[in-house]
Amino acid sequence: MHTPGADGGRPQGQLDFEAQLWAAADKLRGHMDAYGQESNYTTWKLARMNLAIHGIGVNVGQRNADSFRADLHPNLKADFILANPPFNMSDWGGENLRQDVRWKFGMPPVNNANYAWIQHFIHHLSPVGMAGVDFGYLPSASAVLAHGSISSNQSGEGNSYASIAA
Repeated sequence: MHTPGADGGRPQGQLDFEAQLWAAADKLRGHMDAYGQESNYTTWKLARMNLAIHGIGVNVGQRNADSFRADLHPNLKADFILANPPFNMSDWGGENLRQDVRWKFGMPPVNNANYAWIQHFIHHLSPVGMAGVDFGYLPSASAVLAHGSISSNQSGEGNSYASIAA
């Protein structure tokens, strides 16, 4: 299981949703490896402490790091991805990542990271992998974007979505 972009600003419903998934995952303890990444130093430290207190072994890296600029698990291929990235993030450094290997479905817009996140997750999926992604709109078992994101064609977003959905 891989949980990139697990920022601290998630809604209460997302916490409940993730708690249910982690409870199910807890039944698999000893039978799976879990990985995560957090860019905020304080949140990263709190996550490490919380996971240790609850006896959950998760590789969250040796330091906090930005999932786009410093992917701590670059070769990871996960069977399950649970993610709650910050949605509609405009300052994600996309102008410096134009040739990134993760952009198999077209270059994400530099002013909105939604499609960069989706491609980041796809890049880390194993051939049989599944992802549950919440962009802060609704708890879900599939990708949920902010209202209007799928139909948006700003900066080529519509082209990216069409490539991913095909």
